[in-house]
Amino acid sequence: MDVRCSIMCYLLELHKRNWVVRLNHIPCNLNKLVDSLTKFPITDRLDLIVFDDSPISVLHLLDAEVVT
Repeated sequence: MDVRCSIMCYLLELHKRNWVVRLNHIPCNLNKLVDSLTKFPITDRLDLIVFDDSPISVLHLLDAEVVT
C-alpha cells in the first residue's frame, strides 16, 4: 500500500479480506494519553514502537489517569 494512503484506505483494504473486523472508537478526551502519543513525532511508518521509558511530555497525563 502507498505510504501516503489515509487510514481509511487501510480500513477498506482490511474490510475486503475474509476477516471479521471490529472497530471501536474511543474519543480522544477519554484517552488523552494515547491521543498525545499518536501525535508524538517519531516516524511516518506503521511499525510497532516500544518505549523503554515514558516520554517526558506525557508524564502529567499518566499521573492524571492513575488518579482517576
